[in-house]
Amino acid sequence: MHNYFKKYKKYILIILVIIIIGIFLGILNFCLKDDTSRNNIINTIKNYHDFRYNFIFKDLIIMSILFVLSFFIIGLPLNYLYLFYESFAIGYLLVIFFISFNLSGLLFIMIFIIMNKILTILIKVLFIKTNTNISRYIIGLIIYKNDSNINNKIVNNSKKSLLFIMIILLLNIILYFLSPIVSKKILFLL
Repeated sequence: MHNYFKKYKKYILIILVIIIIGIFLGILNFCLKDDTSRNNIINTIKNYHDFRYNFIFKDLIIMSILFVLSFFIIGLPLNYLYLFYESFAIGYLLVIFFISFNLSGLLFIMIFIIMNKILTILIKVLFIKTNTNISRYIIGLIIYKNDSNINNKIVNNSKKSLLFIMIILLLNIILYFLSPIVSKKILFLL
């Protein structure tokens, strides 16, 4: 495990910076909204009690598009933008629930995020790494032309990316049914 972190130290650092900036900007974005917009969002959250995690199609479509775009190199920055978006949404949720329900709201949304987002984000980080590899190897293929070693690496990373898409799909289906049960049990925090 230590060797893994040492080998991918720069990648992990980049990922952590993107996540931290995304969360910070999500919080900042909500705080900079005008009072009317913030009050509308807070009132909507206070009157909403069906917290069901339903990102089955969103994740499937976005991850599939990012996978395909990785072969055209344009997917490289878009993969990291997707991670930024996910982090931004977490920061936004944290501040909304904290302002709406104080510490109990923060506790509720942290449990909700841990249950629904942490594992999916970890898998998406691995997915982004394999897509990054695909883009890098495509660039290598353009430079070195027909290199069977590069072709094999592209195929292997493509298989990994498809596997991650399937894992996220399965996980999202499980969370779709499990999330409302857990949310109802912790709803007393709100």
